[in-house]
Amino acid sequence: GHVTGVQTCALPISWEQIRATSTAAVPINDEAGLEQAMNIATLRAARNIIEFIQQDLKNQKTVDVMTTSLAKEVADNDNKSKRKAADIATKIVEKMTQDSNGIVKGAYVIERKVSSDVKLVTVTMQVDKRSVRTANQLRGAMGM
Repeated sequence: GHVTGVQTCALPISWEQIRATSTAAVPINDEAGLEQAMNIATLRAARNIIEFIQQDLKNQKTVDVMTTSLAKEVADNDNKSKRKAADIATKIVEKMTQDSNGIVKGAYVIERKVSSDVKLVTVTMQVDKRSVRTANQLRGAMGM
């Protein structure tokens, strides 16, 4: 599969949307086999989103962008405030890494395809700020 992300400098999430596409072979040629393949491809796409987020958060550029955003109002020669901004950015990245599994709960399937010979399925999932916010609101309303 593959993953694409549209990046911004917004906090606390550094992307606008993430899309992942994955495939799975259909094990047997019936409805149960097709559904099993769809489930496997969906799980793979969700895993790809989680891995993308975690890899993005490990990237030093993410911390640098957050530090710059947090330190915008700091004078150039104010090293103490810059260090504090860097510490805050690092803590945000650590928290987001812990929460990456929760972020994927806002992911949804945008496309399901079956090959013409019915031997392969393709599933594309997407997660964006709106879907994460909606998922959090639903979990809150359900007391989760």
